[in-house]
Amino acid sequence: MDGLADFHHVEFRVSNALQASFWYCCCFGFSRFAINEDENTTSIAIRNGRVIFIMKSTHNETDLESSHQMSTHGDAVKDVAFRVDNIDAFEERLVRNKVQILLPKTTLEDEHGLVTILKLQSNVSCRLPSC
Repeated sequence: MDGLADFHHVEFRVSNALQASFWYCCCFGFSRFAINEDENTTSIAIRNGRVIFIMKSTHNETDLESSHQMSTHGDAVKDVAFRVDNIDAFEERLVRNKVQILLPKTTLEDEHGLVTILKLQSNVSCRLPSC
């Protein structure tokens, strides 16, 4: 099968990742399970059952894209991640249907395992091709 298997997570760009994650934990029963911080960003992953949200905020104005988005639109969904059964077949399907790929297939690995990702461009009104 070369289609979408499941949602994996939704990433939000927020003005304050700590505050946003705290609110979802208190109001909706989520719990934090991972935090990633560097000098420019904070990402906090929260989970409620199989639902995973990532709250990401920037610490400074060097990330012009995020700064512009926050000042123009406020907190918003940035990325939606899907799990697929066969990423190679899925990528071929996307290319065949002229979907714009922003980040080619890349494998990331750490002490917990590996994951293969690719990032594609979509509009809110865009639907994946059915063929």
